[in-house]
Amino acid sequence: MRSQEAGWRAGATFVVDDLEGAAMWLPPGVEPDVEGMMRIIDENANEQTPDLLSVLEQMNGFHPSEACWYLPLIGVDPVMQGHGFGCAADASCHDTL
Repeated sequence: MRSQEAGWRAGATFVVDDLEGAAMWLPPGVEPDVEGMMRIIDENANEQTPDLLSVLEQMNGFHPSEACWYLPLIGVDPVMQGHGFGCAADASCHDTL
């Protein structure tokens, strides 16, 4: 099962209003779809890609080895940033998980 599907099935993907923001948690034992993420990054590569790859590599270094809930993705439409949508997506998951 792909990680995105696992997040949906676990009820751990949260979307704010009209898609202004979203957070996708993965349940314990489910790993992020690295191949899928890399394919999307490759298809949309630009001058910021090296910075993104550096951040992802650093995040991987902090990924716990024991089974746990994991937040590989949280984001807000750039036009809507600064309006609390990221906090709303995060708060929704805390109420549910």
